[in-house]
Amino acid sequence: MSAKIRILFVDDDPCVLQGLQRSLRSMRQDWEMSFVGGGEAAVKELEQNPFDVVVSDLRMPGMDGVQLLTLIKQRYPEITRIALSGHSSKEAMLRTTGPIHQFLPKPCNVARLKATIRRAITLQGMLQHDHLRRLTAQLETLPCLRANYARLIEELDYPETTVHAIGRIISKDVALYTRILQTVNSAYFGLRRRITSIDDAISLVGLNMIRVLVLGSHVFNRFIGEKVLCINAEQLHNHSLQVGLTAKKIAANLGALRDVSDRAMLAGMMHDIGKLVFAGCMADEYRSIFSSSTLQGPNLCRQEQAALGADHSRIGGYLLGLWGFADDIIEAVAFHHDPSNSLSEEVNPFGAMEEQSAIQILTAVHAADALSLEQIGISDALDSAYLEKLNVMDRMEKWRESQCVAGAAS
Repeated sequence: MSAKIRILFVDDDPCVLQGLQRSLRSMRQDWEMSFVGGGEAAVKELEQNPFDVVVSDLRMPGMDGVQLLTLIKQRYPEITRIALSGHSSKEAMLRTTGPIHQFLPKPCNVARLKATIRRAITLQGMLQHDHLRRLTAQLETLPCLRANYARLIEELDYPETTVHAIGRIISKDVALYTRILQTVNSAYFGLRRRITSIDDAISLVGLNMIRVLVLGSHVFNRFIGEKVLCINAEQLHNHSLQVGLTAKKIAANLGALRDVSDRAMLAGMMHDIGKLVFAGCMADEYRSIFSSSTLQGPNLCRQEQAALGADHSRIGGYLLGLWGFADDIIEAVAFHHDPSNSLSEEVNPFGAMEEQSAIQILTAVHAADALSLEQIGISDALDSAYLEKLNVMDRMEKWRESQCVAGAAS
C-alpha cells in the first residue's frame, strides 16, 4: 500500500463530484483522490493506477455501480468497495449484497463518509499479507441480507411489532427457524421444557436476544452449509454461543447498559468467525494447522500467524469491519486473545465511539473465551495484565462461577 491512500470516486453527476472534491479537500495530505464521471471511465482509471478504496454511485447510465463494483471484485478483490445511492428500494439494496462492502445513503454526510473510509483503511492495515487481504475481500457480505432477513430486521425495529409477526417471518426460513429452536433448547439456556414453537421461543428469550441469535445463526449457516469443513462447525457454534452468553453476563457485571451487554453477546458469538474463514477458504492449509483438537487459544493464533500471516482473531475483525459491524464488536473480535494490544488504549482509529462500552465488550468477550478454554485445559488464554490494569482481576472468580455451562445443542 502506498504512503498515501488512493481513493477513486465515481459518479455520473459532475455537481456531485465537484461537491465531493470541495468537501474532501482537507484530506489531500493523507489521501490521493481521483474523480471520474462513470463506470467506463472508472475501469480505464483502474487499469492505469492502483487504488485502495472505490466509492461509487449505484445509479449511472451505461455501466451502473453494481456492474462496476462486481467487476472490481473480480479483477481487484483487494480493493474496498463502498456504494452511495439515493435509491432506497429493497430490490436495489439486495442487488448490492455481493460486490459491496459498505452501503451509504445518498446524499451522505461527509463526516460519515470520511469515517467509513478511514475505518476501511485501518482495517486493511490489520493484515500483513496482500494474499490474505485479497482472500477476505473476495468473501461476499452476510448471507442474511436477503429479502426475508431484511423484512425481519425491519419488523424487529418496528416499535409496535408483535411476537407473532416476528415468528411468522422466521418460520419462512427453514434454516433460521431450525437453528433458533435448536439454540434456545440447548443446555446453555437451561429451560425446563423443550420449546417447539418459535413464538414461545421469542416470548421466553425476548426480542433483543432473538436479534442477536438471528445474526449469529445466519453467519454460521452460511459457512456450515457451503462445504465440509476441516473443523467441527457445530462444535464451534456451541462454543461461540457459550462465550456470547457468558460475555453478556460479564458485561452486565462490569456495569454495562443493556444494549452494550447485548453487543457483548453478539461479539462473543462472532469471536471465532475467522476460524470459519480459514476453514472454508484455505481448507488445505488450515487442516494442517488445526490437526490437533487441543490446539486452541493463543497457541493456535501463533501457529496461524506463522503459517498464514494472520490469526483468526485479526482476520475475523477485518471481515466484520468490511461487513459493516459496529466498531466495538470489531475490536472485541480482533483482540479477544490479546486485549492488551487493543486499539482502545490509544486514539481510536475506527472513529468516534464510547470508549467505556468498547472496553466493557472487549473485556467481557476476552474473559468469557478464556473461561471457556479453561474447561478444556487451556490455562494460558487469560491476559491477566490487561484485567489488572482495569482493576477487575478480582472479579474473575465471580465470573467463573456465573459462566454458562457448556452443553451441546439438543
